[in-house]
Amino acid sequence: MLHWNGSTWTQLRTPSIGSLDAVIVSPANVWVAGGDAVERFNGTAWTSLPAPPGSGGSITGLANTASGLWAVGYRSFICGEGGICTSSYAALWNGATWTVVPAGGGSVLAGVVAAGSTVLATGGTGVWQLSAAGASPQVIPTQNPAQLAAIGADPAGNPWAVGWTDVQGTIAPGIINAPGIGQGGIIVKTGAASATVSWIGPANGTGTTDAGGQFATGGLPDGSYTVIASLRPGRRVPQRGGPAPGRGMALPRPGPRSSSCRRSPALAERLGQALARRMTGYRLVWGRLASR
Repeated sequence: MLHWNGSTWTQLRTPSIGSLDAVIVSPANVWVAGGDAVERFNGTAWTSLPAPPGSGGSITGLANTASGLWAVGYRSFICGEGGICTSSYAALWNGATWTVVPAGGGSVLAGVVAAGSTVLATGGTGVWQLSAAGASPQVIPTQNPAQLAAIGADPAGNPWAVGWTDVQGTIAPGIINAPGIGQGGIIVKTGAASATVSWIGPANGTGTTDAGGQFATGGLPDGSYTVIASLRPGRRVPQRGGPAPGRGMALPRPGPRSSSCRRSPALAERLGQALARRMTGYRLVWGRLASR
């Protein structure tokens, strides 16, 4: 462990807990973690915290908040025929006990930060807002998404997540920030899985809805956008106000003279809000759309 005083580095003696993978500093304390061990340094001596609940845990990120100390990482467990799998992990220390909290999806959380009053964690290509009640995925760029390895926040509470991305076969630095200048995201709920979502505005792009019929993306310039959702002919989607749950409406297959309608925005618009949605005059912000 090294400490920078503004001019030189000084090596500090630390408890023997193996490789240190996380550190967080407050005005009065320094916390470090290695494996499932957490140590606190008050400027004079080190104190060991109890290990967070759950076996096979590894802590990769720490965050100090008003509600306590957050620890995130992953748990390892046996899966398949002798294989090793991992799942994301998060716990909160309130000064006396640890409480395991929902950690979102994915196999690992690589970092966590207190961004103002919000706790954000990152792992893989995702960012989650953590709380004792649950983990909420945040809207981030989906175009060539970065594999995120760490997250921090500036004095204003704006989060920054960094990692790497693959650019035409070459590994390059990856960084996202939101809410930042000209950064934001959109969320589209079509009610149809595997629908194509296109957006036109200061930046253009396309994506595909998930199994629940939702698509979200971020990292877009601020401005007004037209968002269009469409399905390939012949696919079935739920009808809003339809006769029975689970029933759907099959899109008409275009005849020889109407094949150009396969990508026509007008076709999507005629199918109603369950199949297509236009949204204009919105200001793009992290995780939501704010009407102008």
